[in-house]
Amino acid sequence: RKVSQFIKLQWTQKNHTCSKKVRSWPERRMQQMLEVSRIGCGVYLCILSIIDIWTRRIPLWFLAAGGAAAAAARICQTGPLDFSALAGAVTGAVFIVVSRVTREGFGYGDSLLILILGVYLGFWNLLGVLSGALLFSALFAAALLLYKGFDRKAGYPFIPFLLVSYFLWMCGVQ
Repeated sequence: RKVSQFIKLQWTQKNHTCSKKVRSWPERRMQQMLEVSRIGCGVYLCILSIIDIWTRRIPLWFLAAGGAAAAAARICQTGPLDFSALAGAVTGAVFIVVSRVTREGFGYGDSLLILILGVYLGFWNLLGVLSGALLFSALFAAALLLYKGFDRKAGYPFIPFLLVSYFLWMCGVQ
């Protein structure tokens, strides 16, 4: 089976065998594409976080544009959508069902963004980002409950927690 340069680059980064100087031109291009797409995803999450905090509504057209960009970035990096991207999308679909069951206790915009991140990051990376976001969200909820001005039904935007967790994942903290 032919393996793309991007997959080789990811493997060497995960195993810390990649030196700072990438020697061949295709490897440098793939490294640049990866960095640009990660930064673009971070900017996208920043914009969505601001919108989520201010309005608590995410425009569907903005999510659709992000989904198209995520799919295009994934295809450029790994070729056709692989099992990991599809499993990440299924994880997002599970969250859409959760949104439906909870009558948007967990918003549809949040769930659609998780689906988009699942396509872009793949299943295992999405789980890392999601676990961090859910942990930060739980800590924030606990702090709100300890503060007597809030009740347990108080809502808050979730995308800022995804943003923080994504940046920590991108920096290799998780």
